[in-house]
Amino acid sequence: MNPPRGGAYGTLGAQRGVVERHHIPPAGMGGLSRHYGPAIQMDFPDHIATPGHGRAGPNYRNRIAGQLQQRGFMGVMLAEMGFIELMHPGKYTTAMAEAAAYATCLQRAREIR
Repeated sequence: MNPPRGGAYGTLGAQRGVVERHHIPPAGMGGLSRHYGPAIQMDFPDHIATPGHGRAGPNYRNRIAGQLQQRGFMGVMLAEMGFIELMHPGKYTTAMAEAAAYATCLQRAREIR
């Protein structure tokens, strides 16, 4: 994979089973459509190891919904990025910075809180 990128989910390239897009926070959270939610590109094995992937997804999204009420969109996003950085030090740092910059633009435009 070329260096992973971050930004709006719908603008990031993907190849199923090789490089996938990972929403941060999970898709549909914070009132954004799937296409416009902040995301990063991840290698497939790393993506399927995230807590919101697969069968664990619904329970994880329920927990995140509660955290959104308490910490806000950016707080939840930063916590998820911290987890990814802990699991894959340096690998997705630039992509997460790009996704965070995109989310900051959404926040300034009052698309998220």
